[in-house]
Amino acid sequence: MKILKYVIFCVVMLSLPLLIVSSNLRFTVNNIAVYQYIIDHYNINQVTGIDNQELAKVYQHWIDYYNSGADTPQVQVSKNGHQVNLLSDKEIVHLQDVKGLMQLDYAVQLITFLLILACGAVLIRVFRDLRLLLKGIFAGSVLTFCMGLMLAIAALCCFDQLFVLFHEISFANAFWILDPARDYLIMMFPGGFFSDISIALFAAILIESAIIGGLSFWGWKRTKKAGRPA
Repeated sequence: MKILKYVIFCVVMLSLPLLIVSSNLRFTVNNIAVYQYIIDHYNINQVTGIDNQELAKVYQHWIDYYNSGADTPQVQVSKNGHQVNLLSDKEIVHLQDVKGLMQLDYAVQLITFLLILACGAVLIRVFRDLRLLLKGIFAGSVLTFCMGLMLAIAALCCFDQLFVLFHEISFANAFWILDPARDYLIMMFPGGFFSDISIALFAAILIESAIIGGLSFWGWKRTKKAGRPA
């Protein structure tokens, strides 16, 4: 029984960082306010020659595409009085790859959530050990915080290198290398945005893991005082 409880503890501890990261990534990618920030902060209408209303429609279309609400990332926009296709074939393939990553992120979020839920149910219903569940959550939050802090420092020191490394690992082709002079995708997602959003993501992860860690530690100590099993 001790071995099984230890395995469950490790599953909770290792699942929590993946759940926190995947949930934040999913929220960010599906939050239209993030894209509105790009439009406003980076003057995308001036860079692309596409008005803000059209740009908002494009970003929303891509959100729908990532969630299988649209069949293709290709979208037509009104420019200089004409309807034109926005993306080149290379950009379409790249967004298809991005959708694959997002679907993987959704799967990781769901699986880790179900794992933690199942482990919690077993610990509470079978072993009557709420404290071990809280220990696992606390350990997972500490692990998340430490990893997030290390990555945040690394991003502040060498973001460009990490950005390239991420793409080289994540994509099996070089279609992510785009020309800012002619490829609308890079015009609509300038390099500065990725730096901004990375900082925001790391900050959210650190804050959330600190809150979860604090609450789980408080609950762990509280149940100990109540005389519940360790």
